Amino acid sequence: MRREKGFVWAALSHEEYKKMGCPVGLREYVSDHFIQSVEDTWFGFVIIEEDPGKLCIGFRSKTGLDISILAKKLGGGGHLYRAGATVYEKDFEKGVKKILHTARLTTACPT
Repeated sequence: MRREKGFVWAALSHEEYKKMGCPVGLREYVSDHFIQSVEDTWFGFVIIEEDPGKLCIGFRSKTGLDISILAKKLGGGGHLYRAGATVYEKDFEKGVKKILHTARLTTACPT
């Protein structure tokens, strides 16, 4: 888990995901439970590379901040408190950087 101004995030590569046995529903579980427990943040997200080059993201808002704005900027969608997106990028680190860059710049992040 990493914390930035206003949000918290975590990323899991495909190799790490495989070592865990590729648990079904992990992204949703972590998004719903873990992110909600981190204090002093507006929102959070979990990135899991479920298949090589396929980064699936679960966004959760904690304060009523419309997190779907961020998801839409990454090609996804959702609702005020719960949204998701999938980013296709062969290089995991590059994909994570793209997602973080968008999170930092989006108007959904009141920094």
